[in-house]
Amino acid sequence: MPDFLANLLVLAEANTPIVVGGLVFIVAGLLFFGLTAVAGGEGGFTRRLSQKPTDREEISANRKDKIAKVLSKVGESLPQDMTDLSRVRRQLVLAGYYSARAVPIFYAVRAVIAITLPVLFSLVFPLVTREFTVSTAVGGAAILGIVGLYLPVMFLKQKISARQQQARDGFPDALDLLVVCVEAGLSLDQAIERISREIGRSYPVLGENFRMMASELRAGQSRTEALRNVAERMGVDEVKAFVVLLIQSEELGTSIAETLRVY
Repeated sequence: MPDFLANLLVLAEANTPIVVGGLVFIVAGLLFFGLTAVAGGEGGFTRRLSQKPTDREEISANRKDKIAKVLSKVGESLPQDMTDLSRVRRQLVLAGYYSARAVPIFYAVRAVIAITLPVLFSLVFPLVTREFTVSTAVGGAAILGIVGLYLPVMFLKQKISARQQQARDGFPDALDLLVVCVEAGLSLDQAIERISREIGRSYPVLGENFRMMASELRAGQSRTEALRNVAERMGVDEVKAFVVLLIQSEELGTSIAETLRVY
């Protein structure tokens, strides 16, 4: 073995935790930048609602858009099943990724991580052990490939769970505020826009979804459709039941304020 590789092997063996930490850092970076691109997409809903960005934010947004375009093209070139496509799209919406590019970018992130992990393992494994065998290397690479393929899925499920829990925690406060606003004389549309600003400080998920609903109503979408969209985006049973109640109340012509108070 050349002196350079021998020295590198000794150095790697003496610093195995650092080498492993480096691998973890690389994978975490890939996951972060990939899912940031998913969130950024074509500007993202959050950026469209925010104030005019600063120069630094604009540069960062442009960089994310470039990453998103590359990953989107990679994802679109991969084989996709229509049933799986619909399921993934639904999960991404529940996780807060609304960009039109979200699905192909998600597929691209999975593919990149599933390829990168085995390659890194194949390069580093011979450097951190003297008991290198082809069968061990192939087995380890295969396992890491599978792990890399499902790591973004696990991340997505965790994010969905966290967002839904935040929505459940904040929904009683949002409902109280909605009752107060409606009983004070505001229309339901005005009340929703008001609580989107107030509740968003403590519960960003609720604030984001109510802002989107307010935007849909201003754009001319029917209240029934906007309410159903909120329930679909959040996927929380309490919100779904609340939406059904409001739709029925509107169809029957009963008082919104009274309905909210009873609920």
